[in-house]
Amino acid sequence: MSSPDPVRLSLALPPAEAVRAVRDRLGPLGWRVREMPSPVDSDDASTTVRLERGRRGLTVLVGALAGRHMAASAQIVLRPAGAGTLPCGSGSSAAVTTLHYLPDSGRALGGLLGERRAQRWHTEAVEALRRP
Repeated sequence: MSSPDPVRLSLALPPAEAVRAVRDRLGPLGWRVREMPSPVDSDDASTTVRLERGRRGLTVLVGALAGRHMAASAQIVLRPAGAGTLPCGSGSSAAVTTLHYLPDSGRALGGLLGERRAQRWHTEAVEALRRP
């Protein structure tokens, strides 16, 4: 099994509301959502969100045998979309945010079984983010 692929989505929300939408959609699935501070000298208008689930210490000790407590993480980068970008199925010209979902493989701490479990969790997360 290979490393999970990054996913790019468009949301019909301004970046601040997109962070709240990520939290609302992924929180019930067990993900902890942390907004990361932007570098002070950065001109980039992007927002980085760190997703984590499970218990890292337990995963270090027993790997994928930690079951649903196995640690997994991902990073989401939110950027205001360029002019003319519309999310799928939207006829609106409201603010649009481009979302880049960058998952980790889960293999480092969980081995092959952990990689499969992390892949399943990342797939569920992306499906939740795609829902209207």
